[in-house]
Amino acid sequence: MFLSSNGVREFTLQIWRGEPHKLPSSLFSCQKLTDLNLRYCVFTPPTTFNGFSRVVCLEFREVIIKAKTLASLVSSCPLLEQLTLESPTAFGCLEIDAPNLKVLHLVGIFNSICFKNTSHLAIVSMRFPPNGMRFNEGGTFDWLIFFVAYLFLKICTWPSLGAGIAQHRRLPTLTYLKILKLSDICLELAEDVRCALGLNRFSPRLHKLTIEAFSSRDCFSDSVVKLSEWRGKLNLYFNELREVGMHNVFGTSYELVFIMILLDNSPILVTMVIKPDPTKVSDGGLRILKEVSQFRRLSPMAKITYKDPDANQV
Repeated sequence: MFLSSNGVREFTLQIWRGEPHKLPSSLFSCQKLTDLNLRYCVFTPPTTFNGFSRVVCLEFREVIIKAKTLASLVSSCPLLEQLTLESPTAFGCLEIDAPNLKVLHLVGIFNSICFKNTSHLAIVSMRFPPNGMRFNEGGTFDWLIFFVAYLFLKICTWPSLGAGIAQHRRLPTLTYLKILKLSDICLELAEDVRCALGLNRFSPRLHKLTIEAFSSRDCFSDSVVKLSEWRGKLNLYFNELREVGMHNVFGTSYELVFIMILLDNSPILVTMVIKPDPTKVSDGGLRILKEVSQFRRLSPMAKITYKDPDANQV
């Protein structure tokens, strides 16, 4: 395969079966590339490779690549604006040095993620499988990004992140964060609650919060949050929070207290949308709505909207 002589600007190669494809050496000579999209390939550049000077968008899915090679690639793409990495490889430490990076999508297993020179980064989506972030095994908490405006986190093992927050008594302030989405979070676990409240507390400009709750018997353990501790020790306000979405709500006491905390500490809240989990509520969530509607609301504008789990409309 000869590519460099054709002045290729966009290159996509997606392998779906068989062995991972070894990329041809000619690809690394395509200095006019602006978009590179690879799936199930082996990325091993020659020693003379100095990066892609014009690449704006990199998408690697199931690409076999070493952490140092990836870090070197990203840092040698000065125009890079969008980076997607869905990796089967466990990275000890992922370093991202990209001054023009605006959008980042990560799926994989990382011990730590370190951002350097990413002041233009505005949209971040991270999904980690079980043991995807292992702060209790020497990983760092350096992955929080100061300049991000939108942050989506889906972590199957929130306790590891909670441990990271516990070890760092104060999180870095996420000054520009306006939209936060937390998925698969169990509000019966102390660590998960610590994560949710910690991320909110240190996001002074947060406008929109969405929580996709998860509840199961596995959540109930010795680390269950005590309701008295929730209400008696918290001293925080969400001064810019305007919109809250609570999805897959089961109606446990812990979820209701979490909702109570948000309503009681959000002075300019406008809308809270509650959507029960249709597989776990027997009355369509009417009990939840009845209880929540009686909660005190700090904001005189706050409106609670019930979303029928069996309907498409609010």
